Amino acid sequence: MAVVLALLTAVVYGSADFLGGKATRHVSAIGVTFVGQLFGIAVLGIATLVSDVPAPSATDWAWSALAGVFGSSGLVVFYKAMSSGHMTVAAPTAAVAGAVVPIVVGLSMGERPSVATLVAMPVAIVAIALISDLLGPGHHRAPARTVILAVLGGSLFGFVFVALHQTTSDSGVWPVFIMRMTSIPYLAVLLVTTRSSVRGVRTHVAPTIGSGLLDSLANWLYVLAVREGLLSVVSVVVSLYPGTTMALAVGVDRERVHRSQVFGVVLAAIAVCVIALG
Repeated sequence: MAVVLALLTAVVYGSADFLGGKATRHVSAIGVTFVGQLFGIAVLGIATLVSDVPAPSATDWAWSALAGVFGSSGLVVFYKAMSSGHMTVAAPTAAVAGAVVPIVVGLSMGERPSVATLVAMPVAIVAIALISDLLGPGHHRAPARTVILAVLGGSLFGFVFVALHQTTSDSGVWPVFIMRMTSIPYLAVLLVTTRSSVRGVRTHVAPTIGSGLLDSLANWLYVLAVREGLLSVVSVVVSLYPGTTMALAVGVDRERVHRSQVFGVVLAAIAVCVIALG
């Protein structure tokens, strides 16, 4: 069940990133993230009330708030990388960085996946690199700044995975709701201090709102997945989200793909199957 939830999380994350990347071509990254999360917290607030789960402990609040800061910072940086137009490079590069952090933390905490899963995990990371075209002939087209921003954003996402993993299993949707309660004021401060703007959101309201709603849903699905399985395993499967972003970039924006990227998709599918069976 954990792998299924993780795969679903990857699909939703990838869709959110595609929409966010589209919006930030015309609106500031901070503005897109801020407005998107305003709509996301509204939905999460309703879900929290309907679930009727009591407020969690102070420890859960602390970890969730930390995840909110990491996540918002990661999205701002990542959307800047995506706005360059090199989605098929930025998204998977961030995914590789985002997968490494929880793997290292999970294994250091004593998690011991099966031998087959341990073999499949690095294969999955290589698959992400192939999908990203990091190892193919097209990588030189992406500016170094785009790659650096993607690595930084992905690393911050990895710490989000770790922080959410620390919340208790009976906290319901509260961790994700707390994330948003923390991230929105944080983003508001960034808007003011960096003199960013939300101008242009009105003409690109669909991808902006869509990215916020889907990102919130993906965070919630991730919490469900990591409560069912190991942090090191779930994070690898979730980090395959660039497959969705790439498919949308190719189908909608007509971005070109190389054979190495197609091979990466096949390799990723094999790795996920091994992890699921392991």
